[in-house]
Amino acid sequence: MTTAAVLMIALAATTSAKVSTLDGKSLDGKVASIDAKTLTLESEGRTSPVPLDSILEISFDGASQPSGETTDGQVTVRLSDGSRLTCRQTTMEGRTLVADSLAAGRLQLPWNAVQAIRFRPTDPAVESKWSELVASAPERDLLVVRNRDVLDRLEGTVSGLDEANLVFLVGETRVPIDRSKPKLFGVVPGRAQPSKSTPLCELRFRNGDRLALAGVEMKGDSLTLKPAAGGTTTVHLDAVASIDFGQGKVTSLSQLEPREKKHAPYFGSELDSVFDVRIDHSDAGPQVPIRIDGQTFQRGLVIHSQTRLNYRLNGDYRRFVAVAGIEQLVRPRGRVTLTITADGKELFAREVKGSDSPIPLDLDVTGARELTIFVDFGGDLDDGDHLALGDARLIK
Repeated sequence: MTTAAVLMIALAATTSAKVSTLDGKSLDGKVASIDAKTLTLESEGRTSPVPLDSILEISFDGASQPSGETTDGQVTVRLSDGSRLTCRQTTMEGRTLVADSLAAGRLQLPWNAVQAIRFRPTDPAVESKWSELVASAPERDLLVVRNRDVLDRLEGTVSGLDEANLVFLVGETRVPIDRSKPKLFGVVPGRAQPSKSTPLCELRFRNGDRLALAGVEMKGDSLTLKPAAGGTTTVHLDAVASIDFGQGKVTSLSQLEPREKKHAPYFGSELDSVFDVRIDHSDAGPQVPIRIDGQTFQRGLVIHSQTRLNYRLNGDYRRFVAVAGIEQLVRPRGRVTLTITADGKELFAREVKGSDSPIPLDLDVTGARELTIFVDFGGDLDDGDHLALGDARLIK
């Protein structure tokens, strides 16, 4: 941890939390304080110091389950550092985006730190195309308009944004666009700059938003946040679900592209797309988080039977951690055999049924070059065979 990224929190005595550490331990208690090096946890009348560089995540009690959905009239802002914010309003001052975030308050963000702005709710008809445009890293700003189930784009420059209009320059032509027009879907800024350094942590709000932070300070129940994109803002502790210190230490499996993916569907290859691996969402749709027996996960995979995934690890990780179970959509149906190997060595193998409770996985992959996950038929062929790996991650 660098001295520039100093964290100082003094949480109220009534705040209960669960502290997860990189070595797999889970500590419960009241977070009394956190300084640049140490978290102090109070439990059963005793205080225990926990080194900050050993912490994976702090989860605060009472965290609600976010819907992950944006309603009409709200604006979704994505930053190049992975932050996602739901906003009441967005405007521009020069080349700065002013975002009135529901969770984080008023933020002033450099335009080149903004990856995308979406003015309308998305749905399955356009979700894939919108994701493609956001990931395209265009040289110039893209204005995205929706015509029924088609997203069209126009290259140019966003020169202004107020509560009523967006001003778009196409060559020398200045085009004002009424923000209330339903066809105005979003903007993908050109030349968005990736974060130059790894953020200290990621703060996750109770409404599902997340914000990458260079630092955070807390006095009483108020947290002063220093977003990695710049600026400062203050929020109340009640808005915070968790603080993730796994930046640079932990990689979500959903962020990695498998070296090899094989699927042999029971009914033939024509249904490959139906039974493809779902990334960070349920089979119910791209806006629906993964659920296992009532537990909700914002990240993870949903894998159908007869699927084999091979990932390159290159010896970079120590542990593979996840929660396994049949996805909520099909429970109590579903019966698969899950086998996990590292360099051919079996680490886990058992049948997983829709009636089972969630199964925590914590597997040693120290030095492994390759991780293989194989989901096979169980005793009911492929009926309801949707295995979820909630919050699947690799830890260095």
